[in-house]
Amino acid sequence: MRDLFIKQKILKITDHYPVLDAGGNTVYYVDQNFQLFGLSVEISNPSGQILCHIDRKIIALLPTFFLQFANGEEVVMRSRFTLFRQKIDISPDEFGIYIEGDILDYNFSVFRGGQMIGRINKKFLALSDTYHLEIFQEEFELLFVAIVVAIDHIK
Repeated sequence: MRDLFIKQKILKITDHYPVLDAGGNTVYYVDQNFQLFGLSVEISNPSGQILCHIDRKIIALLPTFFLQFANGEEVVMRSRFTLFRQKIDISPDEFGIYIEGDILDYNFSVFRGGQMIGRINKKFLALSDTYHLEIFQEEFELLFVAIVVAIDHIK
């Protein structure tokens, strides 16, 4: 199991913040550039190598995000319409990954094939958006960081 922590800035037009492990070491950096419409975010390692690029589809009924990883993989996150629970599907379907959460308290569980592979919790009563990622299958670590960035913009 791996724990990661994300703490964003309070006031931001552009954003640059680290993703830290339990020991306080920087594992990734998240960089968001100012855009009038849409979203463009890059996730890089501490040496500056870009590992993932996230774009938001501008015209869509429900929030849709495109995640492009440095290894060539592409993932699409689509929010589903539900009343009291937030549900997000991740394509391609062979991943078998989906996200369920409570709209009111910002806590999400990530599943693969019906088995929970991690949790995302947002800390309340903090001056800035602060997330705790509990990743049970470490091969999905970068995907989890990208998911949190997208979820933050869905909210």
